[in-house]
Amino acid sequence: MGVIAGIQLDIFLGEKRVTRCPECVVTASRRSVLTQASIAVPDPMGEVHQALDKGQSLSVRFGYRDRDPGVFTGTVTRWAPSLKAREHVVIHADGPERALLTTHLTESWFEEPANVLARRMLAASGLPVGHVDLPDTLIPRMSVNGSPVRGAIMGVMHSLESGFSQNLSRSYLRLENGTLILSDAPREGAVPVIATAGGIIRHKVRTEGPSEVETFLTPWMQPGMQFQLNDTRKGVQGLFLADAVTHVLRPRSVRTFLSYGGSYDRFQC
Repeated sequence: MGVIAGIQLDIFLGEKRVTRCPECVVTASRRSVLTQASIAVPDPMGEVHQALDKGQSLSVRFGYRDRDPGVFTGTVTRWAPSLKAREHVVIHADGPERALLTTHLTESWFEEPANVLARRMLAASGLPVGHVDLPDTLIPRMSVNGSPVRGAIMGVMHSLESGFSQNLSRSYLRLENGTLILSDAPREGAVPVIATAGGIIRHKVRTEGPSEVETFLTPWMQPGMQFQLNDTRKGVQGLFLADAVTHVLRPRSVRTFLSYGGSYDRFQC
């Protein structure tokens, strides 16, 4: 990164270290199980573009020197010339949660407990399965035909809500410390305090839909984590849950954007 003292940005594309990156964006939300990253790389001779390949590994570590960093690991899915600078190529990558969208299930079940059924579906993705906070209610019948794992899991949850009056409105699927978790509990982690004259850069308060606060880089923040917001100018104060988190690192600006509040409907993802 080099311009802002104390900020570290380490990027590896395959085994090659990326030494120049005018922009790095890492984003995730509770509405989508997928974590994504994009990096802009100077490529005046086209050499980077020619060496790119789908499925190539991309790892990003970002944050403050001598502090716990934010980490993204994934695989390259696409790339394109930058709209901001002609000589740059923008590389996009998906996190390991992609397996939940690309692994398809074709199977039928009869009188299976919901929690057992969900664990079997998640295991099909090849990712480690941790805590699955669903009841052992018997699902009489369920069939999927070519459905992605995530879609099948949503089907189980919908069956519990519509057929058994279970309230799963705040439950969501995520990859936490390398393990799949399905729960309504907040992610563990430090709770930052973002306040007027103490971290708030911009705060967009919306009466409909999610609000958004822009603050200085908070690399450990992920969707589902809590943060304390004290905005005396707009009269907003309380402990909030981050619905979406975007980290943006540029040579002269490092920011974290936190989306919170609004309606959260899993079935309109």
